Formats: sequence, C-alpha cells, structure tokens
Amino acid sequence: PRKKWKKPSHDELFTMLTGETKDTLRRGTLVTARVTRVDWEMVNCTLDNGIDNGRIPKMYLTDRVINQCSEIVNVGQTLSCRVLDVNRSLFEVVLTSRGRDLKEMTDGVTDSDTYLVE
Repeated sequence: PRKKWKKPSHDELFTMLTGETKDTLRRGTLVTARVTRVDWEMVNCTLDNGIDNGRIPKMYLTDRVINQCSEIVNVGQTLSCRVLDVNRSLFEVVLTSRGRDLKEMTDGVTDSDTYLVE
C-alpha cells in the first residue's frame, strides 16, 4: 500500500526544487553568483546552482566604505561569495563578497571532501 501523502516541509521542498541540502548549502559555503540587479543598498544575483534569489547587502559587498552598490559591481558581473544565511521558506540566500569574509569565515564549516588536497 502507498504511504499517505503529507505536505513537504520547507526544507524538503527546497531540496526537491534546488537539489541543495543543509549540508551542501549552509552558512560559510563558497558559491559563485552572477549579478542580476544593482540597487543603492542591495545587489541581487543568481547563484551558480540556479537559485535566483541571492542577495548581497551593501555592508557585505566590499571591505571598504561605499555610497552605493553600483560603485563596485555591474549587472552581469560574476562574484565569489560566501553564504551568510539561507531562508529555505523564501528560497533566499544572503551572501557576502567582502574579502575578509571570503578568507576568514569558517564558523565551524569544514570541507566535506576529506581527500581534497589544496
């Protein structure tokens, strides 16, 4: 007999539609993002995995002080980023592209490939 249907959780739905799990996309994960829109205070982008609701707040865009995001990035530009937060119910990923975050942010994150030699 078939199992009774149950509504998937936000995490299950996120994984079904994106292929990303809590292990593959979490705080500290390095990703590549393509800029799709630049506002004064925010950069919108599409992640290399296809998630199109990536956001980089101005304060996480660069290590230096800027007045507006367009001083640093343009639509179509590709950025290396690190994940700050994943909101699975909104399919939103908050990112940082600050140099110090790309270098220093580990927050308990380890490489999942134990045989990788860098």
